[in-house]
Amino acid sequence: MKVCKLFLIVIVVFFIIGCASETEKAVPEVETDAEMFDDAAIRHTLNEFIRRTKEGDKTVLYENEFDYYKLEVTLSDYYELDRVKLYKYDTLKSIEVDSIKLMENSAKAYVRITYESILGGETERSYSVMVYRSGDHWIKPYQSNFTAEKEFRDLNAPLDEME
Repeated sequence: MKVCKLFLIVIVVFFIIGCASETEKAVPEVETDAEMFDDAAIRHTLNEFIRRTKEGDKTVLYENEFDYYKLEVTLSDYYELDRVKLYKYDTLKSIEVDSIKLMENSAKAYVRITYESILGGETERSYSVMVYRSGDHWIKPYQSNFTAEKEFRDLNAPLDEME
């Protein structure tokens, strides 16, 4: 009988310790001011990007390209690319940024986009979108890529140091 009581007490103690450690794990990490600023800046970038493309402003696509690409391709030439000509967001109704995973110079944003159907009604789709730090702001490139930008920056780093 005493063995059963002792065994029961041990089980209760382990249960309480287990619950306490789970509670500690559930406490969310506190975001720093820089992380909160980045989060707000990314949300603004994505909302502005969608708002302007919905209005038919394709300049926002070019503004969100990496620097190396803007040096290689003029805005006029950019407008002539088939992929840019065909780009449309006219059925877009809204975007909601659910969460953002920050990395060193990039972030993955998890978004829900609501589209209006031509036949009526709405469709909602979830996406993950990569955005990149470019100087003091965040961009969502359409044609350019991070690998080429990194190579461009690595090649130009010695020149920047000489200035």
